[in-house]
Amino acid sequence: METKYEKPGYDDTWKDEFGAIYTIGNNMLVKGVNIPHYVVRDETKIICDHAFDSCDELKEITLPKSLCQIGRYAFFQCSSLRTINFPDSLLEIGDGAFSCCISLESVVLPVYLNDIGKYAFDCCTKLQDVKILSYIEVLRFGLFNYCESLKALDLPYTINRIEARVFCGCSSLEYVNIPNSMSVIEDDTFSGMKSLKELTIPSSIKCVLGNPFKQLSYKKCIIKSESKEILIENGMVYSSNKKVLLACLCEDTAIVVENGVECIGREAFCKNETIREITLPSSVKYIDDAAFAYCINLEKVSLSATTQIIGEYAFNNCSSIKNLDLPTIITYIGANAFSECVNMQSIELPQNITYIEDGLFLGCENLANVKLPNLLVKIGKKSFCGCKRMEEIHLPEGLRIIGDNAFQGCLFLNVLNLPPYLSYIGRDIFDAYHNIIFISPDYKKDEYKALMPNYKKCIYDNEEYEKRLRKEDEDEGRGFIDYSDISIDDERY
Repeated sequence: METKYEKPGYDDTWKDEFGAIYTIGNNMLVKGVNIPHYVVRDETKIICDHAFDSCDELKEITLPKSLCQIGRYAFFQCSSLRTINFPDSLLEIGDGAFSCCISLESVVLPVYLNDIGKYAFDCCTKLQDVKILSYIEVLRFGLFNYCESLKALDLPYTINRIEARVFCGCSSLEYVNIPNSMSVIEDDTFSGMKSLKELTIPSSIKCVLGNPFKQLSYKKCIIKSESKEILIENGMVYSSNKKVLLACLCEDTAIVVENGVECIGREAFCKNETIREITLPSSVKYIDDAAFAYCINLEKVSLSATTQIIGEYAFNNCSSIKNLDLPTIITYIGANAFSECVNMQSIELPQNITYIEDGLFLGCENLANVKLPNLLVKIGKKSFCGCKRMEEIHLPEGLRIIGDNAFQGCLFLNVLNLPPYLSYIGRDIFDAYHNIIFISPDYKKDEYKALMPNYKKCIYDNEEYEKRLRKEDEDEGRGFIDYSDISIDDERY
């Protein structure tokens, strides 16, 4: 049944003595009331979406035995709600239904409940006790996300899937079992569970998606694997053949990855704040998405000379990296791979790179020197946006596309030479107030003015630009020197 009330004007509704709105017949509670205690009428089957949204005075609610569904965000931000007793008739709890109920301390999920929506108990920071009596099969995305007071949880054997971020940020959770009915562990499932003492990966697990174990430490938490598909050695989590490094659980400042590993898995080192130096073996060919994202103290990265691909956000927010030597055989670097590397100063892109993906160096405030490959065809959206220290950049002759906002925020980049084959120049490639000069080949000037109508007064050919420089020098009283006419024997020098 649908939990959203959509009839305009509330034509088929009535108000009770407290001001709560029901449909005629009391089948649906459309709008609740913000009072300390409320009793829902006996015939009610559905509490509609957002019915008690932000009712911050509601401390207790009595639900009828007829209730089947609680809608999406029905009790969102009921910050004073401490307890709630669900009737056995309840079948469904919608997305975010009790999200941000920061006073809620305990819940018992009844036996016939067959679906709990994503983020249903998200950020219930005082929730300590959860009992699951139902034979539910799926724990949906972010279900207990940041329930910081939750200490233990027994999951029923019927659960065959735990979606991403279900227990993320449950910093007090000491114990949780993974049912042997599960085959997949998803990204961020156990991330941030700083109090977890023991975790056993059952034999039924065939696949790990991303890194479910971010910010877990093998020194504080005993993690065992009974699965033939997952190996755990010395704080490292590998695929069965050890070709994929899935997660790093160790807290060493310098890490040397074992030879034989071919792929650094998605988010394998993500949010590892202890690592300062990483050395990759010659076997590594692929660095997956966000592999080192948010490693804020990572200073030195020794990449394998055989590395061919760097995924999206691979080094995003690695704020301590200043320089990075990229292997010459790299053929692809994903979007935002180095975004927000605020202390990166210089980099040379390999010659095999033909596309700079969107946001590659977004927010690299100290990036001053970039050498682009000769065969570059495209600069993506926001590729160099926010590179405040960049004063010059040479665009290769074969470049054809400059994406939207590509150089926005490059405060000191005042002159840009446009190559002759550009076919697309995006919107707002610089800030509207930026004092920029574009130098165009003589025969392309009119075409480029048509491509960049907002900048047409800023586009000069070489002769016009030289005249402009001459005038600026004369205006400043320095005169203009044509160095092409000066010989080494000129007696003036």
